[in-house]
Amino acid sequence: CDWSSDVCSSDLRDTSGSRVSLAIEAINPTHLNNPRAHVRFREDVGDPRIRVTLDPTNMLSPSVYYRATELINECFALLDEDILYAHAKDVLWKPEMLPALSWVVPGEGTMDYEVYLTHLSRMKYPRPLMVEFLSVEKYPQAKKFIEDTAAKVGVAIYK
Repeated sequence: CDWSSDVCSSDLRDTSGSRVSLAIEAINPTHLNNPRAHVRFREDVGDPRIRVTLDPTNMLSPSVYYRATELINECFALLDEDILYAHAKDVLWKPEMLPALSWVVPGEGTMDYEVYLTHLSRMKYPRPLMVEFLSVEKYPQAKKFIEDTAAKVGVAIYK
């Protein structure tokens, strides 16, 4: 769908008055792969119900891999209360012939969870943080890392 077309705009207008929001998640190989693109997308659609599923790891590429903290800060500066929920995972750049980013357990990659959790904790109301893309065996390790990091920076985790 071309969100700027009359068809999509009228479909969205047909649901005006609804309190349901649509959370869009960045995916790196698309044009919606950074916080500025989220802002522009919302402006282009013209409906405040377009919100964000925050997943900074989906915005990482070789050009920003070593600037994950900066990316997280930019996400919260630009998207702030438009974030409906967040994902927790991590990535590791494996230096091979063709470098590849691989999903790893939170804490084993480049994501700055101290900054991420601190920003989430400062939002007006608690947001769900969902761990994803791990085998069942690795979830306890991810959960422990997130809980330990939250305790380290003084962030409450609601269970």
